Amino acid sequence: MKLINLKINVYLTSKQYQMKLFFKKLLLSVVFFCGSLSSNVNAQSSANINDIMMQAFGWDVHNQASVVAEGGLYNYLNNRAGGYAKAGFNVLWLPPPSKSLGGTGYIPTELFNFSVTSFGTEAQLKTLLTTLNTSSPKIHPMADIVVNHRGGSTNWTDFTNPTWDCKSITSTDEANFVTITGVKPCGTADTGDDFNGARDLDHNDLQVKNGVKEYLTRLKNLGFDSWRWDVAKGFSASFFGDYITASGPYSTVGEYWDGNVNTLKSWINGTGGKSAAFDFAMYYSALQPAFNNGNFSALSGNPGLAGQFGYADKAVTFVDNHDTFVLSGSFVTTTNIMKAYAYILTHPGIPCVFFPHYYGGTYTKDGRSVTYTSNEIDINKLIAIRKANTINAYSSVLISNSSTFYSAIIDNKVAVKIGPGSWNPGDGWILNTSGTDYAVWSKSAINFAPTVSISPIGGSFISGSPKLVTITASDDKPGSTIYYTTDGSTPTSTSTVYSTPVSLSSTTTLKAIAIDSEGLSSAVASQIYTFLNDGNITVKFKPPTTWLVPIKIYHWNALPLANLPNTTWPGNTMTGPDSSGYYSYTFNNIASINIIFTRGTGSPQTADIVGVTQNTCYNMSSGTLVVEECSNLGLDQIDSTSNQLKLYPNPVSSMFKINEEVTELYIYDLSGKIVKQFEGSFNKDTNFDIRNLEKGMYLVKAISVDRLESTLKFIKE
Repeated sequence: MKLINLKINVYLTSKQYQMKLFFKKLLLSVVFFCGSLSSNVNAQSSANINDIMMQAFGWDVHNQASVVAEGGLYNYLNNRAGGYAKAGFNVLWLPPPSKSLGGTGYIPTELFNFSVTSFGTEAQLKTLLTTLNTSSPKIHPMADIVVNHRGGSTNWTDFTNPTWDCKSITSTDEANFVTITGVKPCGTADTGDDFNGARDLDHNDLQVKNGVKEYLTRLKNLGFDSWRWDVAKGFSASFFGDYITASGPYSTVGEYWDGNVNTLKSWINGTGGKSAAFDFAMYYSALQPAFNNGNFSALSGNPGLAGQFGYADKAVTFVDNHDTFVLSGSFVTTTNIMKAYAYILTHPGIPCVFFPHYYGGTYTKDGRSVTYTSNEIDINKLIAIRKANTINAYSSVLISNSSTFYSAIIDNKVAVKIGPGSWNPGDGWILNTSGTDYAVWSKSAINFAPTVSISPIGGSFISGSPKLVTITASDDKPGSTIYYTTDGSTPTSTSTVYSTPVSLSSTTTLKAIAIDSEGLSSAVASQIYTFLNDGNITVKFKPPTTWLVPIKIYHWNALPLANLPNTTWPGNTMTGPDSSGYYSYTFNNIASINIIFTRGTGSPQTADIVGVTQNTCYNMSSGTLVVEECSNLGLDQIDSTSNQLKLYPNPVSSMFKINEEVTELYIYDLSGKIVKQFEGSFNKDTNFDIRNLEKGMYLVKAISVDRLESTLKFIKE
């Protein structure tokens, strides 16, 4: 048992201050005593106590205009990964990565299919995970693990990829008591709460146990190293402990949705002390009454799981999440949201920041919408104060007021006041940041890093119409200088100084930083601008046999939109089927289009297919949407040689070469998204490594030394 894992969380009132020395004298005897305790109070890792998490999505984040414009959530996060590392985030909690009903991941159907989600392709996910794992400092990617329940592929109980039989479903699942399509469940009784939205999995069944462990192994192979457990009340805590032992994650946290602190502690103990839990006790019993209702006495004593001895490193504190944000008592106004962050980012526990609170936007679930403003700069300041003063899960708290407002000193390094009225900690303290009804001080001034933004955001644009790109910097003081590059290289203080908007007319990766008057640099901001020629795009689609006619195609955000306005749901009727079972539709005079295939009634439907830039064939006859070679279906494809450039070998297993010198090379998947790029100067027959790409067909845009563009095609084996 490590000493660091047993440090006491001390919440003190000013009247209790005289007890601090007494507690310190007791520390050694407490450690000696705890050596005989159960391992239930063992921490996941001593490193976790300093962590700050971000829930990097909201419920319908895939519908946010800013996310859609960048080609999906995975691309959006990848473009900002450097900023997360710079800001001080250690763990990025990502949405469920598997194919699911509805596309958001919470009713998974094919656990091992990472290609069909609302958030991007498997290749985009791998790129993001690589970026996070190689960032400095490293950001730990956390997968949302949904293994309490599962949906069938074509009926209630047919599980594919992996295939599990009726023994995988609990005998107490509602499918045993109603009329269903598919076989009846034949497993043992559920060991937790029933989930009515899908089939409850029987974790006593060996195929489920082994399947979950294989799933976690596959996720680690993708690049994840941490787990967030969905519906932790759904089956016995001991199974979570078993899965954690088998997979060895950096950190784990369970969604044990219960405001009773003792129940949370019991679940953690049930895992063998191997997992943290979201601090719903703090959320319901302290944060909501204090910051929504002004009842600051709720913050006195030892609030929440974070205030419990032996559990502070297992308490993930939060202000809202993708489920709670639409419920009664959630945090809606910017004022109350920032008061809550001023608390959790200066107090014990492992704080978690909610993506919608950070970036803003309108989010909708269950018929209710909430609109947030961006709090990125203010939250980053609070994170910087926490990091600079080494506030962590075990920090001690000296409370001086919890009546008409709240004030406290943390580790004798940080002072915070939240609520109305005036208060300050006295001499020797420097105000670091403040907002409506909150202020935070420390013993020294903190230089907050500037932030950089690029506008408009990257995307696809029509060739022949240059884009003027503006770069701006925000800082807590004047004097920042912006530096940028247009060749994809990382900018430094020797790069081009920004003074006027940058005009772009060819495919460009623009990166920028800001350096303040004291030499502190921002994170790198990056956007990719792709210029396309307009023309006609034909798409073909082979639906499942269960889909009834007519087959329709819904489209939106064509480029240019003036040439093709958005259609109304559920879209236009496709022509067909042809002799191969494919339906077709042609879009005229466009460069890019977003589409959804659907049955005439609008349901069922495919996930969003964004950024289609060329003739493409989609086959969903197996139930899984896949992109196919179109040449044998009557659609001409780009040849693998163009303008004298040749790519070889083709097909490619690991590397290919180009027969001429090139300066830029972009690889696109068949949806038109850039999945890999090479920039610099590459001699004839240079090896281009593509081992990280999935099997399939790709397009290559190669730019020669005289700036001539050629488009090539290759097959990745």
